[in-house]
Amino acid sequence: MSAVRPSQTRGSVRVPFPGRLRPAVSAPKGSLAPYALGVAVTWNISNVGGAPELIAARFDVDLASVGLLTSAVFLAQVVTQIPGGRLIDRHGPRRVGLACLLFCALGNGAILWTPDLGWAVALRFLVGIGSGVGFVAGATYIRLLGGAGQAQGVYGGFSIGGGGLAIATVAWLSQYAGWRAVFASSVVVAVAAMIALLVSAPTKRADPSHVALRIRPLLSSPVIWRLAAAQAATFGFSILVSSWLVVFLVDRDGMSPSEAGIVTGLVLVGGILGRPWGGWAAQRHPERRRLTVVLSLVAAGVSLLVLVLVPGLPTAVACTAIFGFAVGVPFGPIFDTVTRAHSAGPGLAIAVMNAPAMVLIAAGTPLMGVALSQWSRPGLAFLALGVPLLALATLAQLGRGAAQAESTAPSSPATAGTDAGVRAADSRQP
Repeated sequence: MSAVRPSQTRGSVRVPFPGRLRPAVSAPKGSLAPYALGVAVTWNISNVGGAPELIAARFDVDLASVGLLTSAVFLAQVVTQIPGGRLIDRHGPRRVGLACLLFCALGNGAILWTPDLGWAVALRFLVGIGSGVGFVAGATYIRLLGGAGQAQGVYGGFSIGGGGLAIATVAWLSQYAGWRAVFASSVVVAVAAMIALLVSAPTKRADPSHVALRIRPLLSSPVIWRLAAAQAATFGFSILVSSWLVVFLVDRDGMSPSEAGIVTGLVLVGGILGRPWGGWAAQRHPERRRLTVVLSLVAAGVSLLVLVLVPGLPTAVACTAIFGFAVGVPFGPIFDTVTRAHSAGPGLAIAVMNAPAMVLIAAGTPLMGVALSQWSRPGLAFLALGVPLLALATLAQLGRGAAQAESTAPSSPATAGTDAGVRAADSRQP
């Protein structure tokens, strides 16, 4: 075994680290529960997209009003993820995850009996609380079960796959169950994930006396904000692209809605493949994780530029697939780094890091729609937001502090058993 050097201070947290980085534990041992949790909570992000016309007919509203059902979910995530992260560190991801799934099941179940869109939107806010906090709980669960970069990447693949599976499943079930398929399917998936969590092994949780002190140093942590920039430019911006790319391709290239939908779906497929690959690469070559993130950001920017400037179906297919893969790659390295750098309170650290991406989605989705409808060259709306985001995130990863954080981050074999040691070190901080 390599000798362990004395602990060093990162922000306000003193973290012991080994002399060199080594490949980490590849996956949580003996439990698929966090993956089931990830699928169940992200199901609620996309389920409305499986049958929007049927929902509009049910509540006698237009399609724009149906969009409020999704906006309510993201608004709830913006408001509750950081408090939820604190709860996860205090009570453990398994217990909080069960509560989140209960929120999802009750909210969606109640909508089945709600005749008014206003009440449905309010209930979707409840679902959003469960969805947003549950996502953080799943990622924290992975960390506390010993999962490293590859496991985080696989979790990311499952979570984004849950959204895609929701659209396909609801679209099929709605032929038989009508609009009820949207919400009934969410109840079934949530209950199934609850069963998986109930039979899973419990996890340790952070010391509550130290969790309460972590929000201020997290907000001032350069590591958190560098990772947040990458998360917003990849996950956050990819949601905006997926939301409006169909409209853009139909308008510019004359594609049918079904063709444009298939092309846009390649962003999702690319993410499902890119997230596990990025996690594997970060785990296999931890000394290159920063380079992996930088190259993926550059690839995303180039593919976006070509997609907007070069019309045609072949270009759209190639660029959306590359873009989806590229924005998926950083997920594993980002989540593995943030949970290892702040292992005394990983839930809160993930929530703070993920907050800018959620704000971007909540605020950027309607603004992007306005730009696409009013600008003479709608494609420039993607570039006006995407290029600065990707450039800023790339520059953030190239900073000297980012390199130092990478070189001092502990490897997972060491940190798998050092969470208690980190908390003890925290208690000795002045």
